[in-house]
Amino acid sequence: MTKLADSSTSIDKPKQTNQLEVDLSDPILAVLARGPDYARYSELGFSGNHYQLFSSVLSLRQPFTQQPLYNGEWILQFNGELYNDECIDGNDTVFIMDQLMSELKQCEEKLQAVASVIARLDGEFAFVLTDTQNSNVYFGKDSVGKRSLLYENAPDRVCISSICPRNAANAVECVGNQLYVADMHTYKVTSMQLKPNQYHLQPASHYSEEEDCHDKCLGLLHERLIQACDKRQRTIHPLHPNSKDARIGVLFSGGLDCTVLAAIIGKNFVDRNETCLIDLLTVGFDNPRTGLPASESPDRVLSEQSWFELCQNFQDSNVKFRLVQIDVSYAEWLAHRERRPYTSQAKVLFSGLGADELFGGYSRHENIFHGLKEDSATEVINQRYEELSQSLIHDIDVIYERNLGRDDRAMSSWGKELRYPYLDQSFIKWVIEEVNPKLKMSFEWKTQKTKKGEKRVMSFERKFLLRKLAKRLGLNLASKEAKRAIQFGAKSAKMEVGQLKTRGTDTL
Repeated sequence: MTKLADSSTSIDKPKQTNQLEVDLSDPILAVLARGPDYARYSELGFSGNHYQLFSSVLSLRQPFTQQPLYNGEWILQFNGELYNDECIDGNDTVFIMDQLMSELKQCEEKLQAVASVIARLDGEFAFVLTDTQNSNVYFGKDSVGKRSLLYENAPDRVCISSICPRNAANAVECVGNQLYVADMHTYKVTSMQLKPNQYHLQPASHYSEEEDCHDKCLGLLHERLIQACDKRQRTIHPLHPNSKDARIGVLFSGGLDCTVLAAIIGKNFVDRNETCLIDLLTVGFDNPRTGLPASESPDRVLSEQSWFELCQNFQDSNVKFRLVQIDVSYAEWLAHRERRPYTSQAKVLFSGLGADELFGGYSRHENIFHGLKEDSATEVINQRYEELSQSLIHDIDVIYERNLGRDDRAMSSWGKELRYPYLDQSFIKWVIEEVNPKLKMSFEWKTQKTKKGEKRVMSFERKFLLRKLAKRLGLNLASKEAKRAIQFGAKSAKMEVGQLKTRGTDTL
């Protein structure tokens, strides 16, 4: 696995030979932090253009492979992990180049060959592929967009980077499931969709309401999450392993999504009879506005309870969970550039991101059903569930912009890699196409007492099927915990006096 930045970056037409048109000093320093195992800077000149390339490597797939990777007229820079069966036990960067060389022998057009290879890749990745013969640069992300990749396009220059360029306002975040092509004769960037019609929705009336069908779906959910976690666990082979420390960490609030992942990851190690220490990383902020210390934030309290429940479930196994509590004071929050010693040595961190988008974990998903009456016709209710399904697909389509690029840039700056089992390509497709939307957002009518008497209200249970799985795994506390945004769980929201009316969408 390799980190890339300014890959084929700064491709420009210099005013004189060997003149550097773009200062890469700042990006290079940022990229060095992303890949602590290896770094390489290259300058090339061909077809009247000047190329500057810089890559740094966090090596998690052996054998160790330097980057950029050269093969004839092709140069590859790759950031990510592939889970294709053909390369699960090998180096994925070499696998991509081998696949490209094979495809080029069968395709007359290079664009077709590149698109065919990238469309077949399964994983979390971003790439830059330079064709020095035709002066084309191909770049993009996986189908969801789980890695950071941005580009800047000027009349005489193209810059591609995994970190934000100096003029971030001019940078464009690459969209998942797109192949971008920079023509270095014209300096124009175009794009094409790789996989049309990714998801095929069934009408809500298609699904069975029988209890045994629900039980079968629960079993399949468990099985598919096991698979999504397992292939992300089996592809961790650091260049300098430390058997005495944690290989894996989980971003851990103690809530439903991350606790289910922690339990499944632990059980996978048990089933393979492997000894493993898993770090559960939880963050809390001292909030001077409310006077609440980090140790009393809701996420901190819940994480301790869920950690204890995990320890009970695995007490007789070879898997141990270590709760790593990270307290951030207000002064440190203001001086966020300061680096402090970090207690977890885990190179790979698992994230529960994607569960809310797939299973209906937000209040906006509940709002779709507002206005229904207790005697609403089945057809009307089904229409709302179909609207929910469309809304969830939209959430997955834009998650690269809302979360993924930012999260990758933030976490990779510490030499860590994020992996997302809920955003596994086949898992997403199964949840969208096969899981009854009524098992995602469940509701029933209940009688509520008010000052004016009793009234009938809708009572929702978000991520219904995932909560059922938590109960099956013995995670009773997590199965009952309500969804809470991280800024409220960690108490990082509105930390200053006068911020009560501030919204997350406000321009700063």
